[in-house]
This record gives sequence, structure tokens and C-alpha cells, in this order.
Amino acid sequence: MEKKIKDNEDFKETPKGGVIVYNLDNDENRRIFELCYRTHKTLINPLLNWDDEFLWWYIKTNNIPLNPLYGCGQCRVGCIGCPIAGERRWKEFERYPKYKEAYIRAFDKMLIERERRGLKNRDLWKTGIKVFKWWMEDKNIDGQLAFGEDMEIYEAYTDYINFR
Repeated sequence: MEKKIKDNEDFKETPKGGVIVYNLDNDENRRIFELCYRTHKTLINPLLNWDDEFLWWYIKTNNIPLNPLYGCGQCRVGCIGCPIAGERRWKEFERYPKYKEAYIRAFDKMLIERERRGLKNRDLWKTGIKVFKWWMEDKNIDGQLAFGEDMEIYEAYTDYINFR
């Protein structure tokens, strides 16, 4: 079983020494009917052998409503800010700043709750913005200065949250 798991997963080390596990589920060995090795349930992949042209024809012919992001140049759609999206996350947060603000507020609440429970926070985790910066694996250094679009000088993530 361990070999099967290793053959179906890819691992990426993060700059902080963590690991992201990717499921290699779109390779040439993919079948229409499969057994999930984790849940032991049968999976059905009905669109597996459809090429893009046939897929788009089918969608148009059957008037299937689409997520509007496909019309904005997205080829895959997932959660805004998903860590697996890599650099694309920055673009998503630029396009949807309210989501970025919501993440930062959620991180602020997380810090308060951790403190309430007596849990220790990382040294870097002083504010929701700093947690966001850590979570995004940003390379900016605390106190680093940056230029905004209006050519004003800001301390990255401190004075000008939307800078990047």
C-alpha cells in the first residue's frame, strides 16, 4: 500500500521546512472507474477522456451554466487564497481585496482564541497581518520599505495592507 501511495502523490517542501502533498490524479494512468485508496470508495471520472473541444461543445450545446471566472481567463477554479495555488494567490487577493481582509480578520481572531486557550503563538505571529504574511510565505522582512502605486513609501504589510 505504501508504494501505491507514493506513486500517486508528489511532495513539495515549503521554504519553512513544511511539506505540501499533491495527489497526482490527472496522469495517464487515470481510469474512468477507480477505487480511492484512502476512503475505499469507488470514484467515477466520466469526463476523463473528453478533450477541451468536446467539453466546451457539450457545455454550450446543453446550456450548462459556468462559473464566471472561466470567462476571465481562469482554467481551473478553486478557493480564493488556496495555498496550493502558489503565486496565483497574490493575484486573487489583488482582485478580491475583501477576501484578503477577511483572511487577516480571521487570523486576528485565531490569535485571540489561541491566547484565550493558553496556546503559544509563533514569534512572528503578532498580528493578523503578520500571520497572513507568514502564511503567504512572503519574502518581505519586517520593517522593509516599499513603494505603493501612488509612489508613497510604506512599511510593507504594516502601513499599506494592499501593497504587493
